[in-house]
Amino acid sequence: MRRPIGIATKGPGVMRRQIEHLIRLSTTKDNITLQIIPFEVGAHAAEAGSFTLLRYSDYELADMVYLERLHDGELNDKRSVVEAYTKAMTRLSVSAATPDETVELLKGVLADLPRSEST
Repeated sequence: MRRPIGIATKGPGVMRRQIEHLIRLSTTKDNITLQIIPFEVGAHAAEAGSFTLLRYSDYELADMVYLERLHDGELNDKRSVVEAYTKAMTRLSVSAATPDETVELLKGVLADLPRSEST
């Protein structure tokens, strides 16, 4: 959240609007839970790359994990792999800031962003 991506070319307004959008979604949508892992936590499971757990309420459909990579992705339904990522997600959720703390962290990032006329 603190990497100034696009600020050099587009100005801080783009990043500001993105963060404001995240705050709005996380405070107005019941189906969205946003949690940030603070720097103090150190190394964590998500540093290896993005992943998405796909869980279904229908017992006939197996849970899956989608592993995102630079040029492609992989959908995996092997029980041992899904269980490993489920455990990783649990650890991430526990070590991350709560949703309310996350909103405060995002507000702090906003306060630290340089202001420009295009914001």
